[in-house]
Amino acid sequence: MLSSLTIQLFLICLFAAFCKIFISWTQRKRYPPGPTPIPFIGNALDLRTGASWLKYIEWQKKYGDIVHFTVFGVHIVVLNSMEVAHDLFEKRSQIYSSRPQVPTVNRLAGTIILKATYDYDVEPKNDLFYLPEWLPGMGFQAKYRRCVTLTREIKIAPISLVKTRLQATGKISHSVASDLLGNMNPDGNVDEEEDAIKGVSGADTTVSAVTTGILAMTLYPETLKRAQREIDAVIGRERLPDFNDRDALPYVEAFTREILRWRPILALLPHATSEDDVYEGYYIPKGTMVLANAWAILHDEKIYDAPEDFMPERYLNSDGSINDDYPSLAFGLGRRICPGRSFADAEIWIAIVSIMAVFDVTKAKDDNGSDIHVTADYSIGSISHPLPFKCHIQPRSEVAPRLIQDTGN
Repeated sequence: MLSSLTIQLFLICLFAAFCKIFISWTQRKRYPPGPTPIPFIGNALDLRTGASWLKYIEWQKKYGDIVHFTVFGVHIVVLNSMEVAHDLFEKRSQIYSSRPQVPTVNRLAGTIILKATYDYDVEPKNDLFYLPEWLPGMGFQAKYRRCVTLTREIKIAPISLVKTRLQATGKISHSVASDLLGNMNPDGNVDEEEDAIKGVSGADTTVSAVTTGILAMTLYPETLKRAQREIDAVIGRERLPDFNDRDALPYVEAFTREILRWRPILALLPHATSEDDVYEGYYIPKGTMVLANAWAILHDEKIYDAPEDFMPERYLNSDGSINDDYPSLAFGLGRRICPGRSFADAEIWIAIVSIMAVFDVTKAKDDNGSDIHVTADYSIGSISHPLPFKCHIQPRSEVAPRLIQDTGN
């Protein structure tokens, strides 16, 4: 028979093991702080209208730099500081680099209908697409497939056209895509490089940034005048600036950087976890959508003075030279950072400096000759655009129309 001492030791070890497992389990399920969810729908009602990134800033003040909530069973974690974003997206990039599965409204509606009608729990990935379309809530599948097809064609068709022309003629025409294709490294990862070219050849992000630049010129006319004085002193008015002039135009460089910080093109940077993780004692399950709140980080008062103001000089040293600060977060973070960020940055810079060189941008006038009020309001979407605003754009000099025409030719 076992002695009482042996039994006592066994029970002590068993209790210690149980305590260890229990503590590990409780820590594992301790999600980051966040708003209280409603059964089935989670926190969907908290995000009904407006810019979600601004809502996340409100939550940051209440819950901290890392916030957790759910929407129809999907775990979402928002990172509102550069420190936390760097810890997860950079230091733990092997876990936080997956592409998130973004649930659509129709998909979420289908989830609720299936649960209420059939008591069927939808799995996080692809489950709805194995169910017949005649079921209530499944009609979105045809629309989804159509959207996927159109998106793929928009991304692939232009590059395919350039490649076909190149193969047929053996000559590289003058275009962004053809230049990039012609300079691809044949010994490198051709598929990866070509995929990057498909991404940077789109104009949506550039249009957003350049339009933000025009908005800033309208709202902060002194910044445009200072940039134009710099351009006139370095280049004059007889030619357009080019990339060889970039280092000699520090204020224009600072203006371009401030565009990316002041109104980031991507207010939220979506990633997803490929496995379970624990950060600062908080459990973040596999498949969680993790959003870096670029807007919050680039408007952090601990980093930027008067973050809501457009101030290019924040990127200048006391002697007027450009400093080392750059709002790189505007192009992403970690392994999912934009592969064409250098090209996008150059594209935005050349557009902004060209506008400054040949145009004056001011507020438009109403019928009474008074300035028409302009606000910095933006659209709500994955890529933010300034909402339509009125401004007055006119050539700066008699030479300007000729420079513009020469560019067109």
